[in-house]
Amino acid sequence: MLNKTNGIVLHTIKYGETSVIVRVYTELFGIQSYILKGARGAKSKNKMNHLSPLTLLEMDVYHKESSHLQYIREMRITHPFSSIPFDIVKSSISLFINEVINRAVREEEPNPPLFTFLENSIRWFDLVQNNYTNFHLWFMVHFSRYLGFTPHDNYSATNHIFNLREGCYQPMLPEHADYLDNPLCSYLADLAETRLTELPLLQIPSPIRQDLLPRLVDFYRFHISGMKDINSLQVLHEIFS
Repeated sequence: MLNKTNGIVLHTIKYGETSVIVRVYTELFGIQSYILKGARGAKSKNKMNHLSPLTLLEMDVYHKESSHLQYIREMRITHPFSSIPFDIVKSSISLFINEVINRAVREEEPNPPLFTFLENSIRWFDLVQNNYTNFHLWFMVHFSRYLGFTPHDNYSATNHIFNLREGCYQPMLPEHADYLDNPLCSYLADLAETRLTELPLLQIPSPIRQDLLPRLVDFYRFHISGMKDINSLQVLHEIFS
């Protein structure tokens, strides 16, 4: 059956001599893998330009519930990127964000609120011109809400220890090393309370940014079973060093 759906490109691999298999998070069907025939052929009409990570698409697709591999008939870019591919910091952050989504989202069912969050976040990140170096931190904190393990909003002067395993702030150190203390906790709480449009106003020192990101990755690992390593984490560390 032919369906029209929006999608976010996550990953592409070669298939045969001229085709590709593209993994897409779709608005109607969740995570899906599609064969795009002739995408690498001489007459492909630059189809590969549509398949960069996080590209926002509108697609006409053939969908069968019993199949793990679907087919794309047509696709159109709904938001041509104006800055992400041309800015080394943005492209590095987008690489990280794309890998986090790939590792965290596995559902083959529609989740409209999650799709809208991802789509709006990607659009905003491409369009924002200044003060976006905290976007990946903000994204990690707010993305977790749609995955079911967001940090509790109970930070205070007394609850200043964040337990990564439990996802909440507490007054005493836990009996393990998987926790955050101030000043990391205060910035984590600020990120959770900040709206996307207000993010450029949030100032986080570079050393805090560097320390907080791997701990947020640890937070994800505790709450997503079998989550693989985020290889692009080291790339971001080098970019922001």
